[in-house]
Amino acid sequence: MGPGLVSHSQCDVFSATLRGATLSLRLTK
Repeated sequence: MGPGLVSHSQCDVFSATLRGATLSLRLTK
């Protein structure tokens, strides 16, 4: 139960970070 939730949480955070980075690059360009 622990590892599964942690993995899902990390994946969600990574996805959000990647999304934010993409928006930042678009705004910068």
